[in-house]
Amino acid sequence: MIVKETVNTVGLDVKARQNAVKEKALSLSANEILEVISDDPRMPQVAEHVAKALGIIETIKVVREEDGLYHGYFRKI
Repeated sequence: MIVKETVNTVGLDVKARQNAVKEKALSLSANEILEVISDDPRMPQVAEHVAKALGIIETIKVVREEDGLYHGYFRKI
């Protein structure tokens, strides 16, 4: 998997996170991959819901990495 863009949402509130993800996702072409880095422990549970709500990305996977942060991978649709 080749990540085209990465957005770091660590420390951002929910609305700011959504806006940052949407802005980066809009800059992608179809099938390109967006990585979202978050410190929100709810990310694994809410990633799919957020992707559907935005309507421009789909969830590939969300993992907690060794850095203690959540890394979500999304495909532009």
